[in-house]
Amino acid sequence: KKVFDKNLTFVKEYYPDILKSWKYYQEFLRICEVLD
Repeated sequence: KKVFDKNLTFVKEYYPDILKSWKYYQEFLRICEVLD
């Protein structure tokens, strides 16, 4: 997850709508929350 956060900083900052529509990334985040 840290690698994703680091590499997606630009996208998160300028294109948050893309990440919101990215179903697989949302599922990945949900799984990470469950594991933490």
